[in-house]
Amino acid sequence: MKIIITENQLRKVQFKFLDYLFDGMHEIDSEDYPDSRFWEKNGEKIIQLEDGDLYVRQDIWQDISNMFSLNYDETQRVIKEWVEFNFNLDSVTPYNPTEKRKLYNG
Repeated sequence: MKIIITENQLRKVQFKFLDYLFDGMHEIDSEDYPDSRFWEKNGEKIIQLEDGDLYVRQDIWQDISNMFSLNYDETQRVIKEWVEFNFNLDSVTPYNPTEKRKLYNG
């Protein structure tokens, strides 16, 4: 039996998975990095936004990529669409921190 899933259906499943991964996340301030916005979960920073660049912790990036067998660009697009929808942000570019830099510890 062959099951056909539309792109829209797949995106809904991907968004539900990201909802699960980011459940319980909340925004925090950093006096050391006032130009950045941070979100943490269980006491660990998992997302940083600075000047339109969105850094997602590597293990979360890999979970998303592995769950749906996505390449880098596809993972980036799913995260971008989810963040823009859920945070009402425009023009963000997600990165795996190892690609550009690590999340600030401050």
